[in-house]
Amino acid sequence: MNLSGIIGWTNEADEVVSPTGLLMRTLGSLTQPVFAKGKLIAEVKKAQAEQEVAKIAFHQAILKAGQEVNNVLATRQYTQRSIKQISQQVEKLTDVLDATEKRMRYDSEVNYLQVLLARQAMLEA
Repeated sequence: MNLSGIIGWTNEADEVVSPTGLLMRTLGSLTQPVFAKGKLIAEVKKAQAEQEVAKIAFHQAILKAGQEVNNVLATRQYTQRSIKQISQQVEKLTDVLDATEKRMRYDSEVNYLQVLLARQAMLEA
């Protein structure tokens, strides 16, 4: 560096460097991270908020899936019980039909209408 007659000095490329320009560049380079820090903090807070929203959505999806599984299991259990009861009812009505048909063959008081009614009840079941 060389001292010159103007306010400031020159560097090796013979460019005039003033103290004010140097001070402004230094001040700018020092304040830039301060403002960047504020932007980075805001971005971190935004990312944390988005993460919290995603976390809540995930928990809600898990709860909904659990409820759906519970509903399916309850429906399956109810259906199995219903099938069992209907099967038992069909067995009993089949026995009633067989007994009615046998009574019709050997007992004159039982007519074919009673057999038809027994068949109808079995078919409805």
